[in-house]
Amino acid sequence: MKRGSVERHKSNAGKYIVAVLILAIAAFLVYNFFKPGEPEIVPSDETTTISDEPSWDHPVSTSYFYIGDFFFGGSDDEVHNLSYFYFSDFNEGAAVVGVDTNDFYFVLDPDSDRFGVVSDWEADLGIYSFTPGKISTETISFGQYPVRYNYYVSSDRERLFLFLSAQDFPMQFSKTMWFKGTDSTDSGSPGLPYFLPSLDEFGYVKGQKPGTAIFSFDEDEDGKEDIFYYMDTLYWAPIEPGSRDSYQWQVVFPHNGRKLGFNLLEGNEMKIDSYGSLMRRGLNVFYVTMPAKNLPLPSPTEEDWIPEEETA
Repeated sequence: MKRGSVERHKSNAGKYIVAVLILAIAAFLVYNFFKPGEPEIVPSDETTTISDEPSWDHPVSTSYFYIGDFFFGGSDDEVHNLSYFYFSDFNEGAAVVGVDTNDFYFVLDPDSDRFGVVSDWEADLGIYSFTPGKISTETISFGQYPVRYNYYVSSDRERLFLFLSAQDFPMQFSKTMWFKGTDSTDSGSPGLPYFLPSLDEFGYVKGQKPGTAIFSFDEDEDGKEDIFYYMDTLYWAPIEPGSRDSYQWQVVFPHNGRKLGFNLLEGNEMKIDSYGSLMRRGLNVFYVTMPAKNLPLPSPTEEDWIPEEETA
């Protein structure tokens, strides 16, 4: 074989070895650095399922969600009962809405698109402008526990709606609950800063996909959202599994550093996370129970304290 031919063979062999090395390195990088990651939220396994409600060492804070309203313990040590929205007909220009244990009167101005709000103890709570047939961007706040609502007066000025506005709710033991708003387009984020029920008054058509109301909770008192709850705005209950494109789970909660998804398929199925929070679905109710964190033990009273020499 001629010398030139040998050199060409050596050169081709060298190129082949380099190509093999490049392919091997590329395969290594793809496998170790570019392989598809696990989904952000994975199904909750049986280790998070419990059959009996646990006993907690510390006090707990529970938020109950029923069809139409919800309860929670506030930071003021009071239990608050709020509705997702309120409705009243105008009768001779006045609508009455019961909030807390009081009635509030919405009185239309016959000459303009405004109404005044008066409490049942005759307190004047202000005058508000509206556009008939449109939900307000302005909010109104009233009640013994002031909560913000967006409002709506129908085009014919015969119906009044109040919608729970997106806001945070300070809870017991420095915990927080948030209402994030309504995702009415299944986009994956709350595009409306209020609770919009799926009613024909607001364009909902039977058989159409309802909106999704989003609630979240700070369970460990660090100011960050931990547990998420997704509610159907037609039935005011957890979304039906498989009914949304953007929401695979009714409840998302943390467990051992991961996000787990939970669809409440059984009537009384309970899940618990690594922090100790309990999520449960019963008949027409869903609730979240979150233990208090690092509460100091109560100081002993004089009756509890016994000198050592008396116990000897």
